[in-house]
Amino acid sequence: MMSNGHNRCLGRVCALPFLVSVAWVAHGAEDAPPPVAEAEGGYVEEVVVTETPLKTKMPTTDLILATYEAREKGGRLYRRGRYEEALPLLLAAAKRGFKWEQARVSFLYQQGYGTEQDVEAAVAWLGVAARGETTPEIRGRFKELWARIPEARRPHFEDVIDEYEKRYGNKANRTDCGNRIESDGVSKKRIFECDFVDAHLRVGVIRRFRF
Repeated sequence: MMSNGHNRCLGRVCALPFLVSVAWVAHGAEDAPPPVAEAEGGYVEEVVVTETPLKTKMPTTDLILATYEAREKGGRLYRRGRYEEALPLLLAAAKRGFKWEQARVSFLYQQGYGTEQDVEAAVAWLGVAARGETTPEIRGRFKELWARIPEARRPHFEDVIDEYEKRYGNKANRTDCGNRIESDGVSKKRIFECDFVDAHLRVGVIRRFRF
């Protein structure tokens, strides 16, 4: 469901007045949808995170493969502008610590593409994506968004990001992110990607793709 540009609330989570329209996506601004109007609204009064923290146990083969599949299909739908269909798939990978997907989920919540606008979720997902090993693009976008948050509200959002990191960060999900070099035989390029640290221990699980 597309946002109409006005304030939206999800339960006790409401859009904040500093919401920034940022026309960008992970892996290249050329895929970015057009920006929308800046939102107006009230303040969030409390952290609302309802899911149980994930235990740091070795993921199953089925979970790893399902995450890869959701990541692949979600990215494909995202690039086609089918945001409502893409969001739950991107969330599946984002919740396992995949930073590009966390950044894309943040963008969808920020703009209200395929969902209601939810600035708390947007800040939290981008904040998690910007922590630890990440890309200059993701970190820069978070700094841009963070600069628009009123000083008095920053401690609240730091708490929200901490809660998300406990559940959806790399440590909680046994995932790892970093740069690797990809070569096509002619040229080389540096690629940032995330993966399960235990994937190589699971029979039949290989690193199949990035995007």
